[in-house]
Order: sequence, then structure tokens, then C-alpha cells
Amino acid sequence: MADRDRGGDPVPSWLLRKGGGDRQGTLARRLRAPALLLVGAAIGWALHALRASPPPAVAGPPPPPPACPAAPACGEPSAPARAPARAGVHKRTATPPALVPLPDEGPTPEEKRRELLRAYAEKRARELRACLAEPERGPLHRVGVALEIDGRGAVAAVQILGGDGTDAGLASCYAGRLRTWQFPTGLLDGPERLLVNFVL
Repeated sequence: MADRDRGGDPVPSWLLRKGGGDRQGTLARRLRAPALLLVGAAIGWALHALRASPPPAVAGPPPPPPACPAAPACGEPSAPARAPARAGVHKRTATPPALVPLPDEGPTPEEKRRELLRAYAEKRARELRACLAEPERGPLHRVGVALEIDGRGAVAAVQILGGDGTDAGLASCYAGRLRTWQFPTGLLDGPERLLVNFVL
């Protein structure tokens, strides 16, 4: 009753107990250690997570810009623009044309015919060695001959064009032998004038 008369309000029972304030201080001291332990654990976990995370990737140098094609020099034609390829359309590759060998540039029919006439004369040239004093020995004789052949293959005229020391008697013997020759008519195209060089 005395307590109620002093203030008018009832006083809590925990204030009336002896040493009530000391108990609150003791409780706060007891809770401080676990709280500090929890805070330390949280800080340690955060530091561990930062160390375990990989460092941020360092961006490399930017790629070089695409090279532009060189502009054509003055006077040179520019390259034609290519049409963009359409989707789904296969590009056909052009096949190069087949190479055809050129024909051999051999002699013309006229040149070939005259070569055959000369070959026939050179084949019979051994008959002229009978005019030499020593056919099987002695120095070689070079003789140029102009022959006129008629359409039947007979030798109509002979002209000795010179030689290495050919005397008149030897030239006459050559001419006589040459007039007896008969050329194949299949090699003739009418009368023919033929120049032949002999080495006897």
C-alpha cells in the first residue's frame, strides 16, 4: 500500500527485486560473445568467397578492321561487281574448254614434193662417183647441179654450177650420167626445175 500511495501507479515486480539491473547486464554480456562469433563467421565466409571467385577476364585488343580492296590504278578497268549469292542456289563452276593440240606445221604439199625429188636424186648420187679417177679414195667433191625435168620424168637439161676443182671433162661426165636419170612421174607436177647439191 505504501508503494501505491507514493506514485499512484504500481511498480513492476522486477524493479522491486534486489539486483534486477545486474541481471540485465549479465544477460547482455552473455549474448555479446555469440553475436561477435556470428559476425566474424559471416566476414570470414565473405572473404573466402571473394578469394575463390576467378578474376574478371581482361578484354584483349580489338580485332583489326577488315582490309578494303585496293582501288585500281588510273587506266586499269575496275573489277566487275559480283551479284550477291541467292540462298539455296548452288554456284556453278565454269569448266575450262578442252585443249586441242595445234596441227603440226609441216611442209606444204609443194615443198614436200620437191623434198622427195631431191631425196631421189641424192639416192642415185653414187652413180656419179664412177666419173672420178679413184672413186673409192681421194678427197670429197662438192658439186651443185641444176636439173630441168620434163613432164615424163626425163632430164631435159643439166647445168653444173661448180665444184671443188671440177674440170671440164669431169663436168661433162657428170652431165652425161645425169641425163640418163628418170624421175618418178608421181612426184612431178608438170615440168620441174630442181637444184641439188651433191657431196661425192
